[in-house]
Amino acid sequence: MNVNVNVVTWDANNIYPAQNVHLIIAADVLSDRLYTVLRNLTTALKPNGFILLEETAAQLDLKTALKEEKLILVGKQIDSSGKSYLLLKKRRKRIEPIVIQITGKNFSWLESAKAVLSKFDRDDQEVLFVSQGEESLGKIMRKKLHSLI
Repeated sequence: MNVNVNVVTWDANNIYPAQNVHLIIAADVLSDRLYTVLRNLTTALKPNGFILLEETAAQLDLKTALKEEKLILVGKQIDSSGKSYLLLKKRRKRIEPIVIQITGKNFSWLESAKAVLSKFDRDDQEVLFVSQGEESLGKIMRKKLHSLI
């Protein structure tokens, strides 16, 4: 397997010159209350990017830091020496899904489904195909567009 990875070291006190970074690894950002550094790390991330932090402080003001920088805690691990490893992800804006009511009695819903899917231009938009009150259609399908095309 051939993987193209760029490893870059930079002073996180300054804004990173590029954006859309997939993963950033840093140490003692929250322990030292370096919220400007956390903001710079977040700015460099792509929308679904991650930050992996190694923190040495026993008490971290994690809630405030995450809220201010619009991050969510995905995972936390504490090793035997007391170091905390935090996996953070950039919070995405909630996009309302497109709901299409389907039925097995007729296929009139198919035209609206085709119209919606032909205008689709976002990878993060969801389309929900919903059937209610029909014995033969008891499933709810939830698909993202890129898995349909």
